[in-house]
Amino acid sequence: MSARHPLDTGEKVVLAAWAMIMAHIAFRAWATAGSWFYSDDFIFLGTAARGADTGAWLLEPHNIHFMPFALWLTTWVGHLAAFSWWAAALQIIVMQALAAVACWWMLRTVFGDRPGILVALGVFLLSPATITSDVWWAAAINQLPHQIALFGAVAAHVTYLRRGTWGWALVTGAFLVLGYASYTKTLLLPVLLLAITFIYFARGPFVARLRETLGRHWHSTFVLGGLSVAYVWVYLAVAPRSPLPQAGVLFETAELSVVKSAVPSLLGGPWNWQTLGQPGGVGPRQFVDTPLLFVVISWALLIALITVQSLRYRRAWWPAVIVLVYAVLSAGLIASGRATAFGPEAAAFELRYFADLAGVAALCTGLTLMPVLGARGSLEPRDPPILTLRVPARWPRTLMTTVAIGATISSVAYVLPWHSDREMPQRAYIARVAAQTEDGARTLADTSVPDVVLWNAAFPDSLASRTLAPLGDRLRFVTTGTDVQTLDANGRLLDAIMPGEPRNDPGPIAGCGYQVRTRPVTIPIEPVFNFPFWMSVGYLAGHDGRVSIKAGDNVREVTVQQGLHTLFLTTKGAYDSVTITPIDQTPLCIDSINVGQLVPEFAP
Repeated sequence: MSARHPLDTGEKVVLAAWAMIMAHIAFRAWATAGSWFYSDDFIFLGTAARGADTGAWLLEPHNIHFMPFALWLTTWVGHLAAFSWWAAALQIIVMQALAAVACWWMLRTVFGDRPGILVALGVFLLSPATITSDVWWAAAINQLPHQIALFGAVAAHVTYLRRGTWGWALVTGAFLVLGYASYTKTLLLPVLLLAITFIYFARGPFVARLRETLGRHWHSTFVLGGLSVAYVWVYLAVAPRSPLPQAGVLFETAELSVVKSAVPSLLGGPWNWQTLGQPGGVGPRQFVDTPLLFVVISWALLIALITVQSLRYRRAWWPAVIVLVYAVLSAGLIASGRATAFGPEAAAFELRYFADLAGVAALCTGLTLMPVLGARGSLEPRDPPILTLRVPARWPRTLMTTVAIGATISSVAYVLPWHSDREMPQRAYIARVAAQTEDGARTLADTSVPDVVLWNAAFPDSLASRTLAPLGDRLRFVTTGTDVQTLDANGRLLDAIMPGEPRNDPGPIAGCGYQVRTRPVTIPIEPVFNFPFWMSVGYLAGHDGRVSIKAGDNVREVTVQQGLHTLFLTTKGAYDSVTITPIDQTPLCIDSINVGQLVPEFAP
């Protein structure tokens, strides 16, 4: 029986890396499985359920993002059974696993199977910044492909720099395409790749390094430059224009982002979260609220670590510059897209915008601890070192353990609201609607769902006909109907009413109001502003029939039913009178006309 050979260092590192990745996936699977669809998710599901997810739709910007690959991912879930969170969760978990493996591939490609890559890998796997893309599907379809693209592009680019072949330049370009098709922040990826080339694979003064970066590695310059120019051209052609932020807004966003969000999150923060006033008063999204003491400690610790390492090794401070420059550029992009519309705090304290920074920080942690394989200039010991202080082994272990515990606490605190029925009421709302429609189709007025399901700023996607489209033929939505129903904030089916006093004066005929027989009757009302509204018409009909209703530019032929009823229809534009014309001699008495928004009749 042959003796078993002990594992060498590289094999131990590989096994430890896989153990870390598996633990990471298990934790993130727990986080993802307990969450549910939220906000923009309903837009994607409704689009797929209505069959509107065409090739043209994939090329349309969502908000300010050009994200055809991300939208394509939504179609895989949207065409399954109604509101299949298990499918979205599986998609998120698979992409998170791929991102973790891609990070490991990047680190072992750049540094080899050294123990130090486990520290760098832990920076990414533990980061609370990345948990934000594991509980919200709309964030995951942007962030996770972008993270995969970042890690894959760095690994492929470093391999290209060592070999200088077209093949690896094209592989780098393929990852770049994945990123550009998923998330706008991929614009920063060519900057990162060129920085790696300039700092670690070129020599000489600045001009000589720049010439070598762009000239010697011309395959990469051609691929990265060509794809980036093409992306910018397409983006400017299809994406809506965002107003440029003022200098004060840009500076405040950058300051808050880097000081209170980015750096503390790399060391286990933010440790505390806030809501910043969610629409409707509830919601699972949380924003960074790092205590000032922890902000100071984080920065002091980061500066101390970089200083100590720089006194012992040459070029140890370069990675810190890469991280900070990347963070500032990220803040600039965030300010351009979000700060102008929502304010610097809402943009800077949304940690999911810095999820990719965790990946950059993982790379730069490795660059601070280990030399780059095949680099022309990299980390090397000072001889003699400026600092000869011997650090006890327990200090780094204690620091890493403390950061890991802090990161876990921060991540769990972020996840718990996404598992809460109180913070995620849309889950119960959809379930209640589905339960009430199991025994047959219901006809409903096509009004907006409550803000806790989808914010009305998303109109017309917030209309129930779009948000609830995955329920299929269980619901039939109308813009014209008699005695229609609508949904209340809890998802209950109730009769629709128009609140407020009528806009018309009482009619001239006692007990009838305005009588319609053979000729058109025009009823003056209080002026209506140019805005989409519902109109209600209270009537008494002698028999079933049809009439024409004209209000400004709105002309509708509608059915009326014998007896006392209320007719509801949608209108657009301004008007100050309503003309009702009988089509088949239907006798009518018109009692009241009102204009506004439909609400459900009160039910205890």
